[in-house]
Amino acid sequence: MLNPEQHYEKVTHLEFASLSEHRVKRIIKLANTLKAENLLDIGCGDGVVTIAVAQALRATKIYGVDISPKLVEKALKNGVLASVLNLSAAPLPFNDNSFDFVICTDVLEHLFDPDFVIKEIYRVLKPTGFAIISTPNLAAWHERFSLLFGFQPESTAASMYYGFIGKLFAKNPEGAGEHIRVPTFRALKQLLKIHNFNVVKVMGAWGKDYPKTLPVPFRVVYRGINAACLLRPSLAPCMIFLVKKKITEL
Repeated sequence: MLNPEQHYEKVTHLEFASLSEHRVKRIIKLANTLKAENLLDIGCGDGVVTIAVAQALRATKIYGVDISPKLVEKALKNGVLASVLNLSAAPLPFNDNSFDFVICTDVLEHLFDPDFVIKEIYRVLKPTGFAIISTPNLAAWHERFSLLFGFQPESTAASMYYGFIGKLFAKNPEGAGEHIRVPTFRALKQLLKIHNFNVVKVMGAWGKDYPKTLPVPFRVVYRGINAACLLRPSLAPCMIFLVKKKITEL
């Protein structure tokens, strides 16, 4: 059995390249409306998305943390001041109120204790700062469709090693079950509020462009429904929350 550290090490081999192009564009669209001097990317991977967001924010100091030494090495080469960190076991190596902007994209669902990371985001974020947090949506339209017909939701898995079993679309026999805690729109919104964040804006985003197992005509339908659900983030495959600290101190 994999312990939390081994599990997280295992899933980082995805290099977080699973972020769809559409999702990255939506995140950059949000960042374009703001400005920050410094930026922290939690789960920065190879730093490519980190740099893109930093450019949108016009940030000059770009930091990142990731559990994978190989990815941190790539991020450093790409211009991110990255360091190795196991998010399941250690706090962020930064002082309180250090950052104008924090991003945490598709990381929380891989953790046994996402509350710990959310608390750390709050701690290192400046009172005037913003954070972008994104996760898959357990209550997305296609997840509801799968459950209606008795299939395993795409964003969850019944096995750590055979993530494809019981699913309508995922047929990869080598696929692993990477996600541990996948929230719904309502759950993530409530969790962020519990941890003293004000939700400024929420955007829906696509996950996979379309399941490769679908016949071509059905792919068009799938894309059409995806596009329509962007108008209602609670049904979208992925959720992007822009949040700000709720200042409770007098």
